[in-house]
Amino acid sequence: LKEAFPYLPGEELMLALYFTCTDLGAVGEDNNYGMGIINVPAAYQYLIDQGHEPVPPVSAPNDIALLRATTPRFNCAEEVAPLVLVENNGSDSIQSLTIQMSIEGASNLMLEYFWEGLLLPKQRMEIQLPALSVPAGEFVLLIDITQANGQADARGLDNTLKQKILVVADQIVPAEVSATVPACENGQALVQSLYEGIGKVRWFDASEGGMLLGEGPSILVDIAETPRTVYAEISPIRQLGRVTNEGGAAQWASTPEGLSFDVYSPCRLQSVKVYAEEAGGRLITLILPSGSSVNKVVQVQAGEQRVDLNFNLEPGEGYRLELKGGKALQFNLGGNSYPYEIPNVLSIRRSTAGLLQYYYFYDWTVEYDYFCGRTPVEIEVAASEIAVQAAFEPLDTTIDLALGGNELAFTDQSEGAISWLWNFGDGSTSTEQNPIHAYSDTGLYQVTLTVIGAEGCSNSTGGSVQVSESLISSISTPSGSWEMSIFPNPAQENIFISLALDQPTTVRLTLYDLVGRPARAHNIEWAGPDALEFSLVGLPAGAYVLVAETEQGRLARRLIKH
Repeated sequence: LKEAFPYLPGEELMLALYFTCTDLGAVGEDNNYGMGIINVPAAYQYLIDQGHEPVPPVSAPNDIALLRATTPRFNCAEEVAPLVLVENNGSDSIQSLTIQMSIEGASNLMLEYFWEGLLLPKQRMEIQLPALSVPAGEFVLLIDITQANGQADARGLDNTLKQKILVVADQIVPAEVSATVPACENGQALVQSLYEGIGKVRWFDASEGGMLLGEGPSILVDIAETPRTVYAEISPIRQLGRVTNEGGAAQWASTPEGLSFDVYSPCRLQSVKVYAEEAGGRLITLILPSGSSVNKVVQVQAGEQRVDLNFNLEPGEGYRLELKGGKALQFNLGGNSYPYEIPNVLSIRRSTAGLLQYYYFYDWTVEYDYFCGRTPVEIEVAASEIAVQAAFEPLDTTIDLALGGNELAFTDQSEGAISWLWNFGDGSTSTEQNPIHAYSDTGLYQVTLTVIGAEGCSNSTGGSVQVSESLISSISTPSGSWEMSIFPNPAQENIFISLALDQPTTVRLTLYDLVGRPARAHNIEWAGPDALEFSLVGLPAGAYVLVAETEQGRLARRLIKH
């Protein structure tokens, strides 16, 4: 219609479409203007009947149509790089396009892209535009195809699109291949995410959807004979809301109230903290923006505790989390700092009764897929007549810190290696061929070895080390009957040790760190019943084990120093 009547304003064209809609049903009360299917020929004739003269049709052999521009919800790293869909509506093949991107109202934010290729008549094609640098904020993006085959499109009304965009400064989380050279074909490559926060890392074979390859900060990827790209998806886990009930006046209530919040990115509300006056069931309801609801009954004990909810949340405004049934929970009057936010993910705006109250649900644990998307990791592959083979011992082993040693010797058994890179899973690495590594804490550690061969390609392999500490369970039960208690625990500068012994005796007190090293020791003559003072001054904060030894045997107690 605009091509036929280019001199008419948009309002006239819209009214013509409105007045000529074709009714879908029988003639009746719904047979009104605007109730039906748009009828373009009828609208065209309507405008002629109104006295408007159409212009002659225009021929454009290079007629190109810009059908769609796709951008993510969040354009990260202060850049926007749309994926555009174009269609050749002309009679000539399109071999070049000049595409201009700009920000409405900002003449200095503009980029021109020259595309070359082959687009046959009636064919569609997606074109990835380069990144345009844009500061963080909300803008209107303009995309315009200014030339096709080096000339302006005479039918250029469908060459322009406008789109609202949100640009953020958040960066894509980097990830990389551990080796500095290509992987040997038919081997394995170690890929690793450089994410340092609390959360989960999942690896996929596609930028969206796809097959899950593994979980963890790093994984081994099987390599065939061609390059491969894998994608790291970060799911941060963050805390949100009031951490505790301290501050303001704490009160008990069972009224159907809660918190109102908005969601900006898909996320999962894993759990919340509550304070219960009495043990029993509580009905917690999630009310969606649509008005529908999800109910969950949780059993709680009296006092402070976490309750698992595991509610999946989609973007939307006007969510509510409410207590709908059961005995009282604690809430706060005053001391609030609304809104409580995870930027670009979720915002607790207020309680359902206003800004003065904070109802029931403290210290939310929220997991979300990082809104900047998955990080691609390209794995290059090199052919090799004699590919290096990665291997080491021990491949899977355990360490008991209570046995007095925390070191583990690794032996390289690779074939054809001239370079070694070990990752011990605790943040430590080594380039030695046969390293010795000391673990300082308990846990399951993934150990990997990446080797490079003489032909310049790499291969990787991995194993695991389970580090445990069985000091307490390994201590024999003393003969006779005696007990030991420590207070305060946790402690800062001093502790007091209360012993229940049958008779006065010499007590050997030894404080061990969690790797089994003695941190402090004293021989004390115990005559009872007074508590013994033991100094912690000068010791670093952390977990310790205090062992008391007498002729009757040994006892141990865990201790935390702040």
